[in-house]
Amino acid sequence: MPYNRWTLENPIQGSAFHELVVLPTVAPHLARPYIVPGTAATNAEGPEVAAQALPPADTTPAAADALADVNPDDLLNSREFFILVTFEWTERVKSVRSSRPKKTSESKNTPDAIKVLSLTRAQFVTAALTAHGHQSAYIPGATSGPGMQISWSGFAGGKARAPVIQDDADWHMMQVQLRQQVRSTKGKLNTICVTFDLDTMEGFKNRRQLMPSHNDADLQTELIQGTRVPSMDSFSTDQVALGQAIDDIKAAWGCQKHGGACFITKDASHIELNRFRLGAFGAAVVAGQCLATGPPPTELLQAWIGPVGAAAPAKVPRGRSGPGHASSDGPSGSSDTANLLLSTIVPMVTMMAQNVTSNMQMSSRRRRSPPSSLPPSTPPRGSSPPPAIADELDKFLHSFGLAKGLSIDMVSDVSEKLKAAHYTPDAISEISLPIERLQELTGLPEGQVYSLRKFSLLHISAI
Repeated sequence: MPYNRWTLENPIQGSAFHELVVLPTVAPHLARPYIVPGTAATNAEGPEVAAQALPPADTTPAAADALADVNPDDLLNSREFFILVTFEWTERVKSVRSSRPKKTSESKNTPDAIKVLSLTRAQFVTAALTAHGHQSAYIPGATSGPGMQISWSGFAGGKARAPVIQDDADWHMMQVQLRQQVRSTKGKLNTICVTFDLDTMEGFKNRRQLMPSHNDADLQTELIQGTRVPSMDSFSTDQVALGQAIDDIKAAWGCQKHGGACFITKDASHIELNRFRLGAFGAAVVAGQCLATGPPPTELLQAWIGPVGAAAPAKVPRGRSGPGHASSDGPSGSSDTANLLLSTIVPMVTMMAQNVTSNMQMSSRRRRSPPSSLPPSTPPRGSSPPPAIADELDKFLHSFGLAKGLSIDMVSDVSEKLKAAHYTPDAISEISLPIERLQELTGLPEGQVYSLRKFSLLHISAI
């Protein structure tokens, strides 16, 4: 029985078939130049090399049988491959009017070569994710998932048509194909391409929160990190100054009647200071525009109660008024509300009256002019008609979005909801419209709803 060599350190070469065919195919890392026994090259190297070309004289049949029983698949399983890992995901690309999805990809190599044929599917997924540092971000399923596409040079269909390896059966079939490809290429295949689609891997994310363990002795000491405990070091100097200013405002304008803080006007009207108003008031104090013990700036009062000098209107009760219902607005509140309505309606009525007068003048001018076969060289042009309600609302919300830094999608969503309810900027500025209803209608946060009300007042006053 011929002698077969399966180690690189063994100086004795095997048969010609073993050295020239078997080793380059199944174990290329063990292959070396073959020396034909009895040739001039062998004799030139000396008796030592000539002896290496022959099997040992004392090789027993049992030893030869043991070397011949080496499984070539075991050598393939120990073969290492370079892994090129590609991540694909979908991004939203914003344009002028809308946003569209765009597929994005990134490719990286694993830090080390991997013994693909000796690993399980789950082990290979974890090893492949190390290329992008996501080995701890995803947990492979016990029997299936996440899906991945695996291909290599000479793969049927190429990388684009590579099948998705989803479960252990798919993984076993891929290993069979890879072994066959290594044999057919005589060990020249050394790189494998793997593609993961992150859009389909959401269910395999690692959502376990690793919390530090503390013994009983630690429970008596203050925790300074790792458990989301607030600390003064976590806040900037401006944030600390704002918090101090808000505490000073609460201390100066405490209200026993409402159980919180209220700014009291000259006519003894109470303006409740919620967290949004306290934040704006405190920011003005930090900026040096006012004092915590004094009144807020004029622009804040305008946003809270309307034009300066107007009293804060009382809340209008919801539902139908009963037999004994009395108006909650005093004489001053009623007159101020009427003045605000007049200041809103008068500019619009004036603009409409000017357009009607201009159209009437054009009509009378046409009736008085004699008929002519030739058109006038410069036909008279009337004034532009007032903008449509939908256009006025779109322009108003567009300006509001630019001023407050809102996204185009958010502005479009608010515009559609307000158009469906037939709201206009003047309707939004109505003091009788509850903030809660406006917030429910637009879906905006409470602070942005207050800003929308203030912006509508400024918009109407500028018409």
